[in-house]
Amino acid sequence: MNSHGKMAIVLQMCHKDYVEGFELARIMAAMQDSPCGDTEFIFFLSRKLASQIMITASPYREIIQAVKSKFKTFVWTCNRFGEGYPYGAADMWFDLLVQLKLARKSKIISSECALTAEADGLPITKDWHYRLRREWKEGGKPICGHLSTCYFHNKHWPHINGNMVIDTCLVDSMPQLIGCPEAFAWDVYFGEDLVKNATVSEIILNEYRKPSVTREEMFDLRNGKTLAYIHGVRDDSGRKILVQEYGLDVL
Repeated sequence: MNSHGKMAIVLQMCHKDYVEGFELARIMAAMQDSPCGDTEFIFFLSRKLASQIMITASPYREIIQAVKSKFKTFVWTCNRFGEGYPYGAADMWFDLLVQLKLARKSKIISSECALTAEADGLPITKDWHYRLRREWKEGGKPICGHLSTCYFHNKHWPHINGNMVIDTCLVDSMPQLIGCPEAFAWDVYFGEDLVKNATVSEIILNEYRKPSVTREEMFDLRNGKTLAYIHGVRDDSGRKILVQEYGLDVL
């Protein structure tokens, strides 16, 4: 087992982005040359998505099996009813915190940290999840992620972007993370609390609603380091680059 403990990759998907989400999951599995015994994988579906698709049908069955061949895999459903952005995304994340805590306490999962990923994310290097786990562990704080800012309600809101690595029992140390007003993105609303409890990542990059990405943007060094994970690319350019870069068989 890796000396930095286990991590879960949680891929959150709703009815609007599940096609991209399953494509991303397929690529994440294909990037691993062998089974990863110290990384778990959780497909986290919105209630609406879970009611609309049959994960035992093709192509979802084959993708989940591919992920299972590389990671210990779970399929969970959100218990809350929110849909869309930002309300639905917030409902999913807040519910996920509770499910992660309960699963860890009951030993269903053994991961001490989790990446709360979304369908517009991109792993960069083959060891990306090991690098994220190590950075989180060495940071010594319950959260590790990209420091972002946005302008909303006539003020700037520094925050840690939601594609972050968190302690799987984060809700124990931050019990206020149970909900936020419908008009707010959850990571923005709790931005001050998140920043206070976070290590600023040097290998996660948030490119909010970036139309596309180039190979140079993905693999160029930043502060002397290759990125491990990018969030926010809207099209499939990054996934195509990964397929070509690593010769992935994802057909």
